[in-house]
Amino acid sequence: MRSALYSLAILTAATAQEAPPDHTARARELLKAPSAQQRAWGGWHATQSGVESLTPQLLRAFAEIEKETSKDYRLAQLAILDGLIALKADVPSPELRKIAAKHTGIALILIAHKPDDHEQLLATMLKQKPHNIHWAAIRNLLLSMRSKTLAPHLLDSLRLKLVLTVTDGPLLLRGSGSGSSGGVGCGSFRVPEDFPPITLHKLESRADDGCQLLIDGPYPVYHKRETCAPGKVIGASRSFKLWRDANEQQLHYLSALLDIPHRELELSREMSRSVTYRKTGYLADAIAERESVHDRFHTIVADLVQANLLDPALERSFRLDLSVEINDERANKQTPLPRLPPRKIPRRGGNRQHPVAPESGRGGTRR
Repeated sequence: MRSALYSLAILTAATAQEAPPDHTARARELLKAPSAQQRAWGGWHATQSGVESLTPQLLRAFAEIEKETSKDYRLAQLAILDGLIALKADVPSPELRKIAAKHTGIALILIAHKPDDHEQLLATMLKQKPHNIHWAAIRNLLLSMRSKTLAPHLLDSLRLKLVLTVTDGPLLLRGSGSGSSGGVGCGSFRVPEDFPPITLHKLESRADDGCQLLIDGPYPVYHKRETCAPGKVIGASRSFKLWRDANEQQLHYLSALLDIPHRELELSREMSRSVTYRKTGYLADAIAERESVHDRFHTIVADLVQANLLDPALERSFRLDLSVEINDERANKQTPLPRLPPRKIPRRGGNRQHPVAPESGRGGTRR
């Protein structure tokens, strides 16, 4: 009997020693502590707990140190934000706005859980000309909810170019596009030995190892986690693909919004047309080519209204910013080409017309 009791006592003591820590209680305690190191551990314990009810404590802890700029406090911010991501926390828009001020990527990861709840915040972020990868994530989120705030942004900021090549005979021309890649520095520093492991959350444009799709779209955005152990140096940069020309991207989003193949949009960032020179009729042909682009743009605007993706009251407010470049490829240039006249469009509510831009030959002037 005495032997059995002794064995039970040994087993009880061993079990007590091996019992997992109470992550929830430790998180609640340390998130209120004064030092950056303790708050970082509070965020780590919250991540380990998996208890969503810790969200208010995490948000309060972040708000109390969000303006701190020392490296230790920046690490504490990252640990707290990692807790919010791990818990898939439902963060209100006002708090997300504060997070986005310094940690835009993390704010977008949190928004991606419930984008419909943050439509206006996303629209506001889009107006602030975010970084390339953030720009794509915001548009993908707005596209996923078929938001009416996306189309006005795409239409209003669209800048296209039409190259009219004047020849002595027919010439087949096509548009062009481009792309590149690059990186952005984000600073580097060592995680102190007495800090918890710090997890970095990055947005990427490629599905590299360890990436998960965050939000799909014409330009998919991926979420990558990287954990840095105490004593190690946090990476100094991230790399990403700088997608095509911004105007080409906007056209891809317009075609996605309308749910049509990109080629059916019949617009590109740089369009090429040929016009055969004739002493009579050249100018009319050149104007017709220019007007065909504007007509296509306004058809797209009307299609967006019809699809309930654009407020009808805004339909007549959009004008395509189109530059026209004249490329004179005639064998005989003794006769100068006449200048294209300014475009004239009807005033709202009447038939009077007025010019909207000056015209000239070469040089990409607005038409």
